[in-house]
Amino acid sequence: MNVYIAQPLDRPYRELEESRAYSIKRVKEFGHTVVDDYVRNETDAPRDAIITSLGTALINMGDVDAVYFIDDWKNNPRCRVLHKICEEYDIKIFDPRIYN
Repeated sequence: MNVYIAQPLDRPYRELEESRAYSIKRVKEFGHTVVDDYVRNETDAPRDAIITSLGTALINMGDVDAVYFIDDWKNNPRCRVLHKICEEYDIKIFDPRIYN
């Protein structure tokens, strides 16, 4: 199964990398493949950059079987949009607490 990792990008680079590394490890422990786009810190990024990253995420989501939402995704507008897309288009939400 191909899994895309969605996370808020408004944290310090080190926190993003640590959280993402752990999430990638968890996905691979289940024998799945991570479909990755490079995470960059969007703190104080102009709105256009954030919308562009959302577009890139949507393109990547077109080729996955599931999306894994990490960190405090519910409080991030970008992640909420991605989650809504999953709901509307029946893209599975990956939850490592439940074997997928």
